[in-house]
Amino acid sequence: MICENPRSCQKWLLGVGLWFGQGDFLKTMNLICRAADVTDADGNAANAGAVLGAMYGMRCLPPDLLRQTNDRIHGSSMGPVTFPHPVGERVSDLARRTAALGEKMVTAQGVKAGDDEIVIPLQEPHPQEPEVFRLSDLMQYWNRDWELHGAGFGYRLELRGSTRLESDVLATYPQDEVRGVCLRRSVRLGDQPVLSVEVGADAGRAWRLNAWVDNQRIEERLIEAPGPGRSWRTVRLDLSAFAGREVQLRLYQLVLDQSVRSPGSAYWKNLRID
Repeated sequence: MICENPRSCQKWLLGVGLWFGQGDFLKTMNLICRAADVTDADGNAANAGAVLGAMYGMRCLPPDLLRQTNDRIHGSSMGPVTFPHPVGERVSDLARRTAALGEKMVTAQGVKAGDDEIVIPLQEPHPQEPEVFRLSDLMQYWNRDWELHGAGFGYRLELRGSTRLESDVLATYPQDEVRGVCLRRSVRLGDQPVLSVEVGADAGRAWRLNAWVDNQRIEERLIEAPGPGRSWRTVRLDLSAFAGREVQLRLYQLVLDQSVRSPGSAYWKNLRID
């Protein structure tokens, strides 16, 4: 069988492993883990193990594997994550507490759990309303003082660019390459205002920065990265000519320009007005 959609392959493999594993833990794990890694064999094996545990409890686990754990889980970290307090627990105690929490959650929804059966009341399905996500919503997490206009989800990263957040860095690429991307803000300026921002570009890529105060362009420059890796520079714009005024500030990313032969994402960070 050839599966062209990796997500479909994962669901298919999980179902096939559980079906042909026939409730046997090791048989199910071996069936899934022997599949090609394109199907995410480790994740599917973990999910299948959770399903078997929910269906059959700890009795589905091979005794030889259980004996190796000594019914204990202990340690002070997991990979790069360090725990606030070292863990020293019995696995069986954790299982009982987890089961108690699960029972408490389902009984709160009207489920009746007895010794031999669980009665689940029928409920009318209520589809969740679709959540509309706009790229402009990213500004809530990056810089609430500014608005984002004209950004697009973008192309494949290696070809053009995309709009996204990378920690404290906002990456943008235009939805319409003719119009570009605009960061906009209205503000009353102080006595000696200065706008500063760090801007970057990927290696071999470039874009043009235009800065406007109301209808006056105050800056235009090419942002490029001639060397390897992402290149950064700090832009400082003196706004003293507009001191004390209520103005609209606009920062544009433009990619259609004779000097921009290989356009790419614009990167922004530390945008502020001092």
